[in-house]
Amino acid sequence: MTEEPQPPIPQSQPAPQPPILQAIARLAPFAIASFILQNAYNQLDAWFLGHISAASGNALGLFMFVQIANFGVILIHARGTQSLVGRRIGAGQRQEAAHALGQGLGLALRVVVPLTALQWIFAPQMLRFMGGEGEAVEQATLFLRTLFLFMPVLYVSPILDFSFQALGDTRTPFRLQFLALAVNAALNWVLVFPHELALGGATLHLGGWGVAGSAVATGLSRLLAVLLGFAIFLRRYRFAALLDARSYRGERRVVREILRVGLPAGSSTLIYSVVGVFVLQVVCRFGQDAY
Repeated sequence: MTEEPQPPIPQSQPAPQPPILQAIARLAPFAIASFILQNAYNQLDAWFLGHISAASGNALGLFMFVQIANFGVILIHARGTQSLVGRRIGAGQRQEAAHALGQGLGLALRVVVPLTALQWIFAPQMLRFMGGEGEAVEQATLFLRTLFLFMPVLYVSPILDFSFQALGDTRTPFRLQFLALAVNAALNWVLVFPHELALGGATLHLGGWGVAGSAVATGLSRLLAVLLGFAIFLRRYRFAALLDARSYRGERRVVREILRVGLPAGSSTLIYSVVGVFVLQVVCRFGQDAY
């Protein structure tokens, strides 16, 4: 009687080698710090809006979930692009990586324009569907419609940040995030609150834009970070393909790969925002101040 062959004994995975641990220790702190700074952005806006009026503070609770939903869409493009860029770099194909980044940026811009246009038109209806009323809806609509003017920048920024990480560079997006946060804080103070400046015997009135000023501060600070990030890709990493318009034209194979990887990553954020909308509908029954 012959014995049945025994299945092979599974081999235990080797422990991470010191170079891998060193790389994790080098990259992780800046990636974590960037995530914290991203949340600090929202807290900063909340602080300034809360000091304008009660309605402005209530508006934050309304438009926050619209921003989260948009970030879910952004995350689809950013994560998918990050994967492609990382694989091209790993294969030693630098210009192919630059082309992949261009594809991700082009896809994002083709999506953001019609999506933002629809949100701009239906912003009040979306906010009322969430349970918003009165001045809170007016303030939230003003913030969103002002911020929508900068939406292409808000879509591009995370794609650049994640692509830096795909190159093994977590310090650059951290520095850009830190700079953007500092500029956002300064611009919020200048634009949100009214100021008087005596100059040559004349008094100049500055700021006082309220929630619109906060949206402009966010957009301009992100714009600065995007311009610097784009320049770094060109000068430091020699991503010359970013200067070629053909890199931004949609290629079905590349677009499918971006969506294949990015959809699972962004879907959870989108689902979270949808759940948040229905939570707001319940919360609004206790009054607008409950936001």
